[in-house]
Amino acid sequence: AEPNVDLPSRIIPTVDARQGVMRVLDTEGNLHHSFGDIGMAEGNFSAAPLSLALDDEGNYYVAIFEYRVGQETEKMIYKLDSDGHILAAFGDYGTGPGKFLYPVAIIYNQDSLYILDAEPHVVQRFSTKGNYMVHFGGTGKSKGRFRDPKGLYADKRGHIYVLDYGNKRIQEFDAEGQFVHAWGPYRVSSDKPVARLLDGFATSSNG
Repeated sequence: AEPNVDLPSRIIPTVDARQGVMRVLDTEGNLHHSFGDIGMAEGNFSAAPLSLALDDEGNYYVAIFEYRVGQETEKMIYKLDSDGHILAAFGDYGTGPGKFLYPVAIIYNQDSLYILDAEPHVVQRFSTKGNYMVHFGGTGKSKGRFRDPKGLYADKRGHIYVLDYGNKRIQEFDAEGQFVHAWGPYRVSSDKPVARLLDGFATSSNG
């Protein structure tokens, strides 16, 4: 792997490969370095990351799922420096604050991490050191609850958005997890009451 370089813009895909599951590319698609081998050795991942985020200091945060019976202490969230060295690991398999069943999305937002756990349908907030802070959501149809949440986003104001696939809507929360607003469901057409499934969305710079 080549040493890390400062890139004003970067593309960071993850691949299910035995070597270099995280690859840092420039916007032209050129590889600068790769890290995060899959394996049992120290510093390796048990599986390819499901999602990743980058903080203001260039550290990476990755959500990994590979649960095996007898490995209940396997961590699911890793913090790595810009060269791929593991700085911290947290988030045991399980239910309850600070634990995960299936962490599908992670974002960095205003010095906090927000992690979407798709099975219990909750978003958990952590410090960048891995300390649990608060959670919100849960299963249901009412505002502030989810059915099959799939995506997690943030805007520059620090508000959090969840793509609530099962309820066919987008829900907005403030940084503390308080419900703010919901959009949808959206009808397929004006003359058809069938709701449209939402596969993704984005926010503009002003939210």
